Amino acid sequence: MPLTLFPATDEGQISINISLPPGNTLDTTNKIAQQVESVVIAQPEVQRSSTRVGAGSGFIQVQLIPVLKTDDVIARLRKLLSQSGGQLKL
Repeated sequence: MPLTLFPATDEGQISINISLPPGNTLDTTNKIAQQVESVVIAQPEVQRSSTRVGAGSGFIQVQLIPVLKTDDVIARLRKLLSQSGGQLKL
């Protein structure tokens, strides 16, 4: 499952796009988005997050606490989400 995490500039925000293969249901997409969000909100730097899902795609907007290096948090999230022990399909 492709996940894209980015900011172009460091504004203390991370956007996560979730793209699933065609044919995935809203329920499946929602479950995966909830798994991703649980990893994200467990990070101490996360101030708040907002999630939107549709059938086959989702979007999570993350606001970090001030005065952090966003790229460091993105690197850690990439590692955590890719090493989910099979619980999260990436």
